[in-house]
Amino acid sequence: MHRAILLWLFTHMNLITVSCILNKTLEDNDDDTKGDIIIELVPDDPGIDTYDQNDVKWIQTAIINIGYYLRSHKFNEFDRRYYSNHPSENISNMFKIFPDPPLKYFHWDVFNQCKADFLNCLRYLYETVLDAYLQHSLDTVYVIKQQNLTLRVDTTKINAIEKECLNAKHLDSIHAEPFKGHMDRFQWRVTASYFMCWYTLLKTPELEHFQESCDNFASCLQQGNINNGDVRADDSIPFRCALYSFCPDPCCSSRKIVKFSNQCSSPIEFGNPCRNLNNKTCSFNMTLNESFTSIIYNQWNVTCFCESKAYEWNSRYGICIDHDECKRDNPCHSETENCSNFYGDYSCKCKFGYKWSNEKNSCVTDGILIRSLKRFAGINPDTNTGLVECQISYFNILLTMLFAYLSRTSYCLLL
Repeated sequence: MHRAILLWLFTHMNLITVSCILNKTLEDNDDDTKGDIIIELVPDDPGIDTYDQNDVKWIQTAIINIGYYLRSHKFNEFDRRYYSNHPSENISNMFKIFPDPPLKYFHWDVFNQCKADFLNCLRYLYETVLDAYLQHSLDTVYVIKQQNLTLRVDTTKINAIEKECLNAKHLDSIHAEPFKGHMDRFQWRVTASYFMCWYTLLKTPELEHFQESCDNFASCLQQGNINNGDVRADDSIPFRCALYSFCPDPCCSSRKIVKFSNQCSSPIEFGNPCRNLNNKTCSFNMTLNESFTSIIYNQWNVTCFCESKAYEWNSRYGICIDHDECKRDNPCHSETENCSNFYGDYSCKCKFGYKWSNEKNSCVTDGILIRSLKRFAGINPDTNTGLVECQISYFNILLTMLFAYLSRTSYCLLL
């Protein structure tokens, strides 16, 4: 019977251990991903200068042209998987989020060229973009700035430039050169946007500044204005043009923003995850959004400001949750105290084998308990032999008592 009790005890102890490990594994892998793409990439030092300084001008030109081409996709394209003709702006939302659901398959050429090296990716994308009908050098806004034209004085010349730009845009929409068709181009541009957004969030130095205005939809002379006046397209701020050209805005999904306070903080701005809080300010930290997989699935880490410091914003659930001080801040002494988290607060309690000392203002060894345990284990209470410190869990004590009762032999579980 004694053996049966021991067998039952150790069997359930092992089951509990296995269950805890299994639950921990499931928690660590519970990322709520969907679809067929589950991939994580690590670049080979994307920001290291592996090129000659003579290539700096070429790299800057490539970035500007790629930015223009992908900006045209972001602000003017729609999901070709579901629509053959351009739908309303409410459905055409490439500037709000990456395609949802994400691409089932990457464009292989883009993936193969961009997966590990930024400069190789840049070279390939630039060579491809140069074969398109509508290019940065033909854009009306670019030509106006290059030739120092003004809308009022040079109207005739600007109209001729705009006509040529619109013709290139029309040809681009019909033939989708240099791709096999519109779907192939859509897949290419989405995959390219994934990678260029990723390299931006990794803060690749070459993308820090465009050295040129990016404040346009890459669609010729939009609404008779040279610039949109969008505050997000300020190239004087590092990586602003790269974010504006390659990434959706997880804090504010408006196509055009003149003032953050007027649009992004509005309760009716459904693209703002903080819209239901008193403080509607949304903050986007690039260093917290470097996961390639999360970019593809639009799983952005943003920060909203909760009303109480005891709570913190959780991007996964889109609400303020309790700030777990025990897990994040580790406020208790790990060797002598256990931390218990509560809603809006936490508590430190002495571990088993310790008691609180007002004199030392800390947990100290409980001498009475230690001496009792030594006597129970058949050890002289006045010696340290066999026990340095009795840091024993309740479960270990129960095992000790059970062994002593069954075999009438003293055991001491040492940790």
